[in-house]
Amino acid sequence: MYRVFVDEVGNHDMKSCDKPTEQYLGVTGVIIRLEYEQHELTAALNQFKTAIFGSINIVLHRRDIIDRKPPFDPLKNAHTQQQFDTA
Repeated sequence: MYRVFVDEVGNHDMKSCDKPTEQYLGVTGVIIRLEYEQHELTAALNQFKTAIFGSINIVLHRRDIIDRKPPFDPLKNAHTQQQFDTA
């Protein structure tokens, strides 16, 4: 059995946005075995979130990460940012 994750970022209508970084739509999909997702991937992701942010209750949204607003404000620290980038 497999699990499918699909996410989008950006805007599908270039005319409705003046920001160059938001004028394109990107769609990404990942298909992985359910057993791997439920055990290894989830455990690794939770370990990553805890190491950087101290909690697993964080949704990793690109825009939120870039803006560095809570809960991503720890990334304002250069050392924490380096840990995040490396991981």
